[in-house]
Amino acid sequence: MTVQPGCMVRIHGRADAPASDALYEVVSVEEDDLRCWVRRWPHTRRATAPFAVPLSQLEGPLRQEARP
Repeated sequence: MTVQPGCMVRIHGRADAPASDALYEVVSVEEDDLRCWVRRWPHTRRATAPFAVPLSQLEGPLRQEARP
């Protein structure tokens, strides 16, 4: 799987993403550490802080049409 900044992904194994329906935007990728930084999509009025996720937990990248 190839992800890059701006891609939309889903995350497996997160308590705040019931049924894997939550979308996340990839902010940056650290291939050496096998992780990437993501933030919840869509953005809200308050800033959504990015957080690190192992690449193995990602499903995606999703097609750009999935981006609201």
